[in-house]
Amino acid sequence: MIFVINPYTNPYFNLAAEEFLLNQFSQGFVMLWQNDNTVVVGKHQNALAEIDLRYINKNNIKLTRRISGGGTVFHDKGNLNFSIALPLKNESKIIDFRRFIDPVIEYLNSIHINAEASGRNDIIVGNLKISGNAEHHFRKEKLILHHGTLLFDSDLENLGNAIRNLHNKYSDLAVQSIRSSVGNIRPMLNQDMSLESFANGLSKHLINHFGITQIRDFTCDETDQIEALAVTKFEKDEWNYGYSPAYIFNSDFEYEHKQGKIYMEVERESIIKKIKIEHPNRILFDQIETLLVGQKHFPNRVDHIIKHLTHNHSHEMANLTYSFF
Repeated sequence: MIFVINPYTNPYFNLAAEEFLLNQFSQGFVMLWQNDNTVVVGKHQNALAEIDLRYINKNNIKLTRRISGGGTVFHDKGNLNFSIALPLKNESKIIDFRRFIDPVIEYLNSIHINAEASGRNDIIVGNLKISGNAEHHFRKEKLILHHGTLLFDSDLENLGNAIRNLHNKYSDLAVQSIRSSVGNIRPMLNQDMSLESFANGLSKHLINHFGITQIRDFTCDETDQIEALAVTKFEKDEWNYGYSPAYIFNSDFEYEHKQGKIYMEVERESIIKKIKIEHPNRILFDQIETLLVGQKHFPNRVDHIIKHLTHNHSHEMANLTYSFF
C-alpha cells in the first residue's frame, strides 16, 4: 500500500488519477488532494439536474463526473479530499463506509473536533455535515475505492449557489442528491491551524493507521498517462453530461418579452429524441426544434445552434441557451 503525494488541482486530472491508481496498485493507496472550484456529480446522476449552469459558467466553476455513485459535491481550495483504496475484505459486505471514515473521524477527534458518522455515510459535527463520502467497487482487482470531502474553509455560499436541485425541470430515475446543512471545520477548532497543517496531520494519521511504508510522487510517465485519461474521458461532455440516464425536461422561459414553454424527451447518451417549444416567434423556434432533434443535450451543442440562428457572435453562452437547461 502506498501514500501518493498529489500537488495537482485540476479536477479532471485528479479524478483520472484515482482511476489510474486503481489499475496500477492492487494493494491499495491513500491520496490527499484538492481541486480548483468544481462541481463533482456522482456516476449515476443527471448532471444537468444538479447544477445551476448559468452560475457555474459565470463563476468559472468546472463540472465533472466521478466513477463512484452518491450525490453531488463542491470542491474548492478550502476543501480537502481524501481517497483510500483497500482490498475487498468481505465478499458479503462490499460497501463498508466505516472501515474508511473511522480513521478520519479519529484524526478529527484528536484535534478536538467532535465528529461522528451519520446515517447517510457522511461525517457530521452536531447537525452540520463536514464530509460527504462515496465508494466504488473496482471488480478487476477486488479493490474498494472510498473518497470523501473535508470542508475545512470552503466558500459555502459558492457551494450553495453552484449546486441547485432542478428536479422540477427534470423527470428521471437518476440518483438525486440529498441536501444537508453544511459547515466548515476551521471555525470549530479550539486552536486555529492552516489547511496545510490540517492536511499534514491527517496524512501522518492515515499513514500510521494503515501501516504505510512507501510515500511517493507521480513519475513523469504516470503523469503523462493520467493526463491522457483526463483528456479522453474526464474532460469530455460525453462523460460529464452524456452518462446521465434518459429524462424528460419541462421549463417555462421568456424571450423577446414573451412567455414560452419547452418540452424535451432525452434518451441515454443525451440524445434529444423529441422537442416541442411553445412561443409566438414560430419562425425561430420551428428552426430550433428541427435542428435540435437528434442532437446531444450538451450546453455547447445547444448554444452553437441557437447562436447560429440568432446571429449571436458573443463568446459567452447566449441567454436563450439557458432556457434549455
